[in-house]
Amino acid sequence: MKKRYVNALLLGMSLCVAAPGTAVSASEIPAQESAVEDTSDAELEAIMREAEAAAAGADGTEESGSDGSATEETKYAAKLTEVVETLEQKVSAGGSAMSKEDVSILKSFFESISPEDNFATVSDFLSFVLSSYSDQGIDGDDSHVIKPSLDKVKEITGAFVSVYGETDVIAGVKGYVQDKLGDLSLSEEEIKKITDLDSIDSIFDAAKDYLQKAEGDGDGSDGDNSGDNNGSDGDNSGDNNGDNNGDNNGGNSGDNSGDNSGDTDEALKEATEDAIKEIEAIDISSLTGERKEAAEKYLAEVKEKITNASSAEDIEVLSAEASATLESLLAQETIESQRTAAKEALKEFFDGAKFETDELKAVAQEIYDSAMEAIGQADSIEKINDELDSAKEDIQNVIDQKDGVLDTLKENAKKNIDEARDAIQTESQLPDEVVAMAKEQIDAADSAKTIQSIKTVSKEILANMKSALDEKSKSSVSDTISSLRGISLNKDDPDLLVYMAEKASAAEYADACTLMEAAVEYVSLSDADFKDVLVDDMKDVLADAKEDKAEDAQKIFDEAVSSMKDVSRLNTYKVYENAMTELGKLKATDEVSAAKKEAEASLDKLVEGITDKTVKAKAEDIVAKAKESLKDAKTVEEINKIVEDAAGKVEKVKKEASDAEKLEKKKKTYQAKLDNLVKNVTDSELKTTLSKIVDSAKADISNATSEEQMNEILTKAKNDIKNTTVEYSKNKALATKKAQLIEKLTSLADGKSLSSEALSIISQAKTDIMDASTSEDAVSIYNTAVASFKETYVNDLHTSYKEKLDALAPDASSTLDDTTKAKINDTITKAKENIDKTSSEDAMKQIYDQAEKSVSLLKENSSSLDKVKEDAINELKNYTTLNTESVQKVISAYTNKIQSATSEDQVKQYLSDAKGLLDKLNAAAGITSSTDQNGGTSTGSTASGTDVQSASKKGDDTPTSSVKTGDENGFNIIASVAALIVGIGAVGALIYMKFFKKK
Repeated sequence: MKKRYVNALLLGMSLCVAAPGTAVSASEIPAQESAVEDTSDAELEAIMREAEAAAAGADGTEESGSDGSATEETKYAAKLTEVVETLEQKVSAGGSAMSKEDVSILKSFFESISPEDNFATVSDFLSFVLSSYSDQGIDGDDSHVIKPSLDKVKEITGAFVSVYGETDVIAGVKGYVQDKLGDLSLSEEEIKKITDLDSIDSIFDAAKDYLQKAEGDGDGSDGDNSGDNNGSDGDNSGDNNGDNNGDNNGGNSGDNSGDNSGDTDEALKEATEDAIKEIEAIDISSLTGERKEAAEKYLAEVKEKITNASSAEDIEVLSAEASATLESLLAQETIESQRTAAKEALKEFFDGAKFETDELKAVAQEIYDSAMEAIGQADSIEKINDELDSAKEDIQNVIDQKDGVLDTLKENAKKNIDEARDAIQTESQLPDEVVAMAKEQIDAADSAKTIQSIKTVSKEILANMKSALDEKSKSSVSDTISSLRGISLNKDDPDLLVYMAEKASAAEYADACTLMEAAVEYVSLSDADFKDVLVDDMKDVLADAKEDKAEDAQKIFDEAVSSMKDVSRLNTYKVYENAMTELGKLKATDEVSAAKKEAEASLDKLVEGITDKTVKAKAEDIVAKAKESLKDAKTVEEINKIVEDAAGKVEKVKKEASDAEKLEKKKKTYQAKLDNLVKNVTDSELKTTLSKIVDSAKADISNATSEEQMNEILTKAKNDIKNTTVEYSKNKALATKKAQLIEKLTSLADGKSLSSEALSIISQAKTDIMDASTSEDAVSIYNTAVASFKETYVNDLHTSYKEKLDALAPDASSTLDDTTKAKINDTITKAKENIDKTSSEDAMKQIYDQAEKSVSLLKENSSSLDKVKEDAINELKNYTTLNTESVQKVISAYTNKIQSATSEDQVKQYLSDAKGLLDKLNAAAGITSSTDQNGGTSTGSTASGTDVQSASKKGDDTPTSSVKTGDENGFNIIASVAALIVGIGAVGALIYMKFFKKK
């Protein structure tokens, strides 16, 4: 605060005393207006207080209190004499930075202030004094100015403190320091760090260097002043210099002071020159851009600071700071140079890399971008180089498809396919089937190129399918079928798919969609499975043939199956198409068939409109089973009953789902009510105790199956909370113990599916515990309940796991052979016995899991009866080249017998009987041998013929054996093998045995 503060202060007083009662307009004081605007709020408040006081004085108001004594505003003025006396005493005692002349000037300065110039506070006055005495002097006389010095400022401040105390003075010091630091262009934050200090000494210490630079060197100024004083007042001068310079010899002291000052100036000059040379020796030519500009600007500033420094110590500090700053800039330049070089090297490496697919490049791009960012943030050359080397290595791994890169590509590809699937709005399962096939092939892919190819084709298929299903575009149906070739593993599929796509383009939309559904299924099948699917479709139509056309239909079917051998998938499909057309012509059109067709449509409608996926899946399962039952229905009444039952089951599933949803909403409502019961409890310990009861009740709500149960649980919880609260006030320990036991009982049910009996044990125990009168009784009830619960739970587990084991057993429609069925049932029986022997849930699970695996392996390794039947029928059809009506009747009749067989032995018996009959027909036609399924010849057996003839005469389906068994056959086989070993050796015999076993 310098002249700006003084001008503002004088302005405030002049407004009040120049013309009492007269307002002064802003236009009349233009020169002072800016000064007011620059003044802080605190300063303005002080000015207004002073202006009001001055105005009151102008109006004749007394400046005294009610008792006639001086006001607080005038009291401190009378103490200025004490301030001066304090300073004079310090000068007289020696060691003062001020001279008697300085004190005299300061005293005259105080006396020159008008009585009307009273200040609101001591701090205001001190701030004014410190900022003004060295600038204006007495009445503006520059010859009466005290030469500035930080030590003098501190002495004047100390004098004020000795009279008024530090509390009333510190604000003035802060104002003075703030003004001085502001003149040095320091930031507000830097100034605030100093002015926020809480003592005068700490403020001066923190601001020392800045204030010395602002005021100049106090010692040098005093030396000059001493020299002046020597000429006019030798005694005073001598005293003063004796104090300051250590030489107390009257007039000679002025000379000594001058000499010492000269030596100091020379040393300062030399230190200045040396420091500047040292700084200029630092080579900053490598700096560029902003750092170069910053360095050059800093050099200019620091040289100026060094030149104006007041001591060698300050120069040394400035020189060290300059060296450190410039070295830091040079280090930054080196790091930035390396950073730029690293980025350029990485960019060159990335741009020159060759990636097999765009997906690989995308993965590498992420690594590149991340590395560039890391290099940009690295704060050392070592870190920059590490980031560069690591990035190049990672990118090379992507190029070489190493270290999980393919796994990343696979996951990304599958994610993209899922996104394409999610865009399809239809509920059809076709998109899911395409996605499943695509993902399976992606998992098996061994290169990025293959992954990209599968992903691209899959997205193309799904895009076409979206238009086909969501927009009902027939052309998109055709496109979808054609594009399926991209995910097919079968070499013959493309020809078939082109053929089906052409048919779809010429068909009605519904028929085209049927073709698309078939095409999706076909590309996922092996050649054998593809043929089986077509054969099964023909069988379904064959079963619906008119009774009088059954023989013709069978012939069409047999010829189609025979024609499907060793031909392409396209030709197989064409044979299938022709057969389906011909069979369709022979299909019955009676009332039952019409009813079945109508029933299927009705069943399909049962699923329509169901949006919940779980409910829909259950409904679709019901409908699928109903459709299977329709195939065996013989009357319209049976058909209607099947549809009616299915409709009832679907409605039940929908109702159960709806009721379950409503029940869940009710549960949430009741649980919220339970939470509210303890919401307003303020006692933390009581609330913790009651919360255990609430949590237990909420767990019971989760297991509730009706709203009635929930009401009972809520009511009980209310009573328990009420009773526990009362009990808590009487017996805190008992109430707390009960709550803990209730909580432990609740935890028994965590994560378990409990029976009603187990839940009842827990519920009753909770009630009994709440009624207990002592902690011992409550614990006893708890222990008894736990034991009972565990026993019940173990029994429930036994029952549950045994039911699950029973579900593994083959059902009545199973095609497994009897031996396999017996092994499976034996496995299940033993597992049940082991389940009963253990009480460990983990052990039960392990027993069940092992049994499940064993049953699965038995099923996989068993000879499927369907496969046995299929092989037998094929062998029968290829047994003879004779093609007469009698032969076809035998084949047809025994094909039906074989299909109805319930065991593998029965199949073999029917096949043997059929061969016997065919041998007889061959003999009648003059054919002595028949071609078997392996292309060899088989000679008819007389014994077989006799047995067949006997069977034929019976005219029924009673199984008869044409294969002799017993010791005779056994010995014949052994003799044959022995002869063979002698003839062809052991190796040949081994081959024969394998072949014999195969046969």
